[in-house]
Amino acid sequence: MNNEFEPLYRRMCQPITFEALRAIYSELKTIGDYDQELLAAMQEKLVAERWGCLCKLIWAVPEPTPVIFTDILCELLDNHRHIEIMEAIADGMFSLKDPRAVRSLIGVLDHYLIGDPDCHFNRKIIYALGNVGSPEAIDGIRTALDSPEEIIRATATKELARLESSRSNPS
Repeated sequence: MNNEFEPLYRRMCQPITFEALRAIYSELKTIGDYDQELLAAMQEKLVAERWGCLCKLIWAVPEPTPVIFTDILCELLDNHRHIEIMEAIADGMFSLKDPRAVRSLIGVLDHYLIGDPDCHFNRKIIYALGNVGSPEAIDGIRTALDSPEEIIRATATKELARLESSRSNPS
């Protein structure tokens, strides 16, 4: 159990400046493993529907995203598309690389976020699928080739080319 997480978590979920929040994120990197405590805090805020705090907690997920966060991130993608933290969820999914997330990722490929005319959310989902790299994930990227949005089609094309190149030129 990481006792250093609790006071940082409490400060994080108060009204706070961006600079103070960045300082907390930096401090989190020094306290060791806090995955279990962070997951419990995220679940608590999900149940309470405290979206602002949950968003800050998602941004506190270590990189690469540990698989312990797969279920909650998928739950958010699958059942809470109305909330304003979808891009934070996509950020959390980006480095997850857990094949169990593929169904949820594919399920939001065509989700339009209000205020996201450049489709950053959808592009992050494509990259997350590419980072998983499983056949099912690659098939999901291929479905994005049929998107009505040119930027999504172009991103899918580039990601498929990158994956093909990495398969033919392994490091």
